[in-house]
Amino acid sequence: VVPLSLVESFSKTKEIMGGQPCVIDQAVLAAFIAEGHFDRHLQRMNIIYPQRLQALGDAVDTDLRGFIDLEPANAGLHAVGWLARGLDESVVTNGAARAGVELPLLSSFGKTALVRPGVVFGFASFGERMIRETVQRFGHALKAPQKYPALPAPELVAQKTGFFQRLLPSRFLRG
Repeated sequence: VVPLSLVESFSKTKEIMGGQPCVIDQAVLAAFIAEGHFDRHLQRMNIIYPQRLQALGDAVDTDLRGFIDLEPANAGLHAVGWLARGLDESVVTNGAARAGVELPLLSSFGKTALVRPGVVFGFASFGERMIRETVQRFGHALKAPQKYPALPAPELVAQKTGFFQRLLPSRFLRG
């Protein structure tokens, strides 16, 4: 679904990319759904994601108090954390970088004026333990920046893992 003014451009792009999805992919997906695998996956995720969100909320309340307030969320795979009033975004991004955490600013997702600056936590791909450990490390980096030297330049990082790219920098360096 696109605005009428973009239909022609999108149609041409679709032609260039290939007109139809692969029949084999469609058949595999249909079997996956028909055999109940997708339903079981959804049921499992409906248990796991709220647990991970709760772990994030508890960790933010404990380790980021005074810096970031987590917006209550009832669904989704991301959570918004509002920066404390008067806290500069650069303090938070520098603390995150020192802790080895990739933490996007809410303002990077659009150009609308925000009432308050914030960050976006992606939590769905990470276990509760990793969530707690990462938020704790981030909190320490915010509270005691001198104890957390800067990490290697981004070009040395082998893979990005979102908010929880962290722990020991050597784990992310190319051999």
